[in-house]
Amino acid sequence: TIGNSAFSSCGTSFTVDDANPNFNDIDGVLFSKDNSTLITYPGRSRNKTYTVPLGTTKIGDGAFLALTYLENITLQDGLKEIAATSFSNSGGQNFTITFPYSTTIINDTAFSEARKPIFNCEEGSYAERYAREHGFAYNFI
Repeated sequence: TIGNSAFSSCGTSFTVDDANPNFNDIDGVLFSKDNSTLITYPGRSRNKTYTVPLGTTKIGDGAFLALTYLENITLQDGLKEIAATSFSNSGGQNFTITFPYSTTIINDTAFSEARKPIFNCEEGSYAERYAREHGFAYNFI
């Protein structure tokens, strides 16, 4: 087991041996073996954009913790849950996240101390409700 945000400030990419029974990497990002959970985005990556792959259903605790370069994250259809502190202390100057309608769980601390993200979401979605309740700007897509 790897603890929450264990690698949040490490490296620019992850490489996992194919024989590893618990973890996998996709384009340098650490995932559960079945790719359903994004565990950790590399903390020292200087990428400004990232699209979470199809098939990912959960963003894990602290997965994007303290990332200052990311400005645009796209979550794909089928993503259901964003765990605690997933995006804490994160975001570039124009931090936007595009949510699918399928996201129905966003932990109250998922964006604690994040640079006020702008949510791109569908009208009537859980992401819209979360943005309103937490004082985040949002745009309908």
